[in-house]
Amino acid sequence: MEDGVFILAGPTLGQVNTGIVVFEAPDEESARLIMNTDPAISGGFAQGELRPFQVALLRGRGSHIDG
Repeated sequence: MEDGVFILAGPTLGQVNTGIVVFEAPDEESARLIMNTDPAISGGFAQGELRPFQVALLRGRGSHIDG
């Protein structure tokens, strides 16, 4: 949070206890470091899965965001 890389985080709602975190990182190595040093993951309370993400729709903006 202090570095300003997190965009949003929270649990998914349903039968399975999962969560989603969206954050910015300059490359995959940095993203893995952020993910693996999360206290829930490094403490063994959760497993992380890293997936790239690209915004396709954003309220107030066109149908595709470039860059």
